[in-house]
Amino acid sequence: MGGALLLIGKTNNSKRQHDGQNILMAGLAINLASFCFFFTLIIWYEVATRRIVKGLKRSYSPIIYALIFSQFFLIGRSIYRIIEFLQGYFSHIATTEFLFYIFDCMLMIFATAIYVPLFPPVFGLLGNRRLVHKVQSGDFELNSRTRMKGPASGQPSASSNESKKPETANVSHVVV
Repeated sequence: MGGALLLIGKTNNSKRQHDGQNILMAGLAINLASFCFFFTLIIWYEVATRRIVKGLKRSYSPIIYALIFSQFFLIGRSIYRIIEFLQGYFSHIATTEFLFYIFDCMLMIFATAIYVPLFPPVFGLLGNRRLVHKVQSGDFELNSRTRMKGPASGQPSASSNESKKPETANVSHVVV
């Protein structure tokens, strides 16, 4: 932000504008590098988990593919932004509205729209609070590895506070 303010400042100080351009480009380069690093981690995770499970169904794999799809468009947008600012604030690419809509807006729409049909909670990826709420309310199914104690399973429990807690601590097998 500071780099952009220095870049378009109203003063005619070319040194400050040059410094602003450098700060802005450094920020955009760090942004692109972090997106590429995250993309690399996603790919690494996908390859590693495929090797581990070997043929077993992973309920969250559509979300991994959505992340890959989304990151691809975010990286493309970052590249566009770098090219836009490298050419200058009043360059053809920076002042053409059509290019902005295609390479900025559409890429962001694609990057986020993938999560409409692939909404993470549909695939069992709940946050900790929602999972605790579901466990406490008994509003979930358990697979054969996790059993319920108490009224939900028909077994009496020692206290009413523990009546709906799973026997095992492994809640990764909860099916919602």
